[in-house]
Amino acid sequence: MRSLLTFFTILISSLLMSALTSASPSPSAVPCVYKCPTKDTANHNLGGHVETNFPIYCQYGEGYCLYDKTTGLMTSDHESGHCPSKAICATVSRRAPLPQSPRQKFARQVDTSELKVRDQLGSAKRGKRSV
Repeated sequence: MRSLLTFFTILISSLLMSALTSASPSPSAVPCVYKCPTKDTANHNLGGHVETNFPIYCQYGEGYCLYDKTTGLMTSDHESGHCPSKAICATVSRRAPLPQSPRQKFARQVDTSELKVRDQLGSAKRGKRSV
């Protein structure tokens, strides 16, 4: 009986430890949009490109290269081996932060004159009740 209790204690503690370690936050993947490289390996400039369809079409001079839209890897080289092996990963920019208030962040001074008047009126009422 005692060994069974020990077994369940170890089992429950290991389950709790595994739950705590797996719940730790991990960095999220940065979204990536693949685009044509600006130059090929023969130093030809990017002539034309179509990045909306699948695969990505990049033209350099007379030849062209095709890249996989999800991985960025080259799928087809029609430029005599001068295509870069991978497309450029352009990360999606995040939204600009909202503007902050120009007011300084501290507590304002409380005007106690209204509280004093209220206290005096309350004292006057309490004094009349006792009579």
